[in-house]
Amino acid sequence: MTPVSRQRRLLPLVAIAAAALITGFFAIPAYADDPMKPEPCPTENIADDQLADIADCDPTGLTIRTRSGATMGVPEKGVSVVASWIRDDGIVDHPVTVFQSEEGGVAISEGSSVYAGSTQEARSSLNARHQRNAEESQPSAPLAVSKCSSAAPYVRFSKWGNGGEYKWYYNSAGQPDTFARTRISSAGATIAGGLSSTCGNLSNGSTTPYGGTTTGAINVNSNGCPDNYSGFNAQGWGALTGPQEKWLALNCTWYTVYIRHSDTKFDLTGRSWWTGATTSGCSGKWDLQGVATHEFGHALGLDHVHESEPQVMNPGLAGTCNWSWRQLGRGDQNGLRAQYGS
Repeated sequence: MTPVSRQRRLLPLVAIAAAALITGFFAIPAYADDPMKPEPCPTENIADDQLADIADCDPTGLTIRTRSGATMGVPEKGVSVVASWIRDDGIVDHPVTVFQSEEGGVAISEGSSVYAGSTQEARSSLNARHQRNAEESQPSAPLAVSKCSSAAPYVRFSKWGNGGEYKWYYNSAGQPDTFARTRISSAGATIAGGLSSTCGNLSNGSTTPYGGTTTGAINVNSNGCPDNYSGFNAQGWGALTGPQEKWLALNCTWYTVYIRHSDTKFDLTGRSWWTGATTSGCSGKWDLQGVATHEFGHALGLDHVHESEPQVMNPGLAGTCNWSWRQLGRGDQNGLRAQYGS
């Protein structure tokens, strides 16, 4: 057979193959454009001790049940999502972080303790992040003897890189009354302005402009953080079903080197909130402005301080009608200035 004859026989076969590809006759998996990319993990909900079982698949979007009771989504590669909440019973829980490394490994931590079952390289990366955050914070300073102690320590995890701006929107669905947004706005102004009638104001370089209302969902689940976010930082309301329905508020923050997104949800599970501008008349209600000030601290990258510290970023609010979180302590102010300058 001559070369020309072979060409004539091959051309129809090439045409048939091309047509089959166009019509989808040959099934090509979505990951075929990158033969090194693993297939998505086949399950959607796993326990933290099953992390080793997902080492060879893409875990993005998986839901993980953590030991603390939070249910967390696995974010995209290189991103950490941290859940920080406040309980109404005085019990202190550490924030939970889920991190996916650029190599696709998953690591989980509560506070600075990384789960032993985490993928080794992801575990090392998350440990390194915690170590860097610890070095940039002031956790080893003497315990503050008062709210305004100049030695009051602070703890940080990340910050906004766009000039320290945290622009947020408000979803009013379910709000206790029309004064709720005003109290949340006052909380944002307290954080950004470094305000404290107790210790004196100490400015910092952050800003918390209010972007207006939104009808979009708050990127906070009832019992943890999802894997992704909308792009509009939002504050709003909804039922929080954490351990024994004890969560007052839950903040979810996604970050790499800098914070990418942060949302807060306030609980509506039979909860009574105080939205007054003053303390007069409060009885058996949780102070929304104080709780929101604490959550704005998380949104700007402040972590919890030790539970004995009399700072806004103390992880335990002692009872209803407690106004202590409306005024920043020196440690809170120092932490914000360390993040964003003066």
